[in-house]
Amino acid sequence: MKSLLKSCFPLFSTLCCLGCLSAVPAAAQPALPGVAVPVFAQGDSVEVAGVEFFDRIIYLPVSINGLDPLPFVLDTGDGQLTAIDAEKAAKIGLKSTIIGEGGGAGEETVSFGLTDSTTVSIPGLLFRDRPLLTVPLLRMAPHWGKTKEGLIGGDILSTLVTRIDYGNGRLFFYNPASYEYRGAGER
Repeated sequence: MKSLLKSCFPLFSTLCCLGCLSAVPAAAQPALPGVAVPVFAQGDSVEVAGVEFFDRIIYLPVSINGLDPLPFVLDTGDGQLTAIDAEKAAKIGLKSTIIGEGGGAGEETVSFGLTDSTTVSIPGLLFRDRPLLTVPLLRMAPHWGKTKEGLIGGDILSTLVTRIDYGNGRLFFYNPASYEYRGAGER
């Protein structure tokens, strides 16, 4: 999680909510979920529809439990859980158990929680039985220039090969078991 704290996203430099898990005694920390298992709609790869590149940040539509898609950010700095804004989680009926508090650059302390298992769907791809971290993301919207209602975290990204085509504004996910690199780059 410490890599998340060093990411460039303003929320984490300001609130540092996720980093507070490391301050919670090990006995009090909730058990993290098992490995996420990607389920591709067809084959073993997908080009994600509806992706938007904004100020070097990748937004993608994510549906929680089959509800309307929400704008989530591809958060490659997050080593742990996928997160959703705490208020949005409550509005869509997710129950969250408070698991800690944290602060950052200011004096205010904020709570963060963990939801029960959900189904996280990205166009052409889904993950079942995923709890979500709940953090107050929307309060930072004025500083970002665009609403982020969630973050796709390391629990999901670590199970995929991700290819980003910045020049054409495209995002692809692949099953690592069958992925073969075929580009001009070097390893």
